[in-house]
Amino acid sequence: MAWYTVEILPDEVLGVILKLVADSPMNLAAPPTPIVAARVNRRWRSITLSYPELWTTIRISHRPHSLRWASISLACSRTLPIDISINLEACLRNPNDVERSMPPP
Repeated sequence: MAWYTVEILPDEVLGVILKLVADSPMNLAAPPTPIVAARVNRRWRSITLSYPELWTTIRISHRPHSLRWASISLACSRTLPIDISINLEACLRNPNDVERSMPPP
């Protein structure tokens, strides 16, 4: 039986797979899929940064990094339309976390 790795996949195919993962329901506490994928290796980083479609789903929660991740996603999505979800329940539960995650005026 032969073993294969994802490294043999063309960039376009890996980009489509990452988009499918990015569009799936996710844990709001976890970093967004493109941010995780960009940390795997140079090739994956190049792919994630060259596919603005990967960055069009933005989830905002009470987590301190949530707004930073949103800012990165906005920049990387370029001119594509975006889908933003805000978890108000979590934000209202601990508004200090949201306030701390915001950049100074």
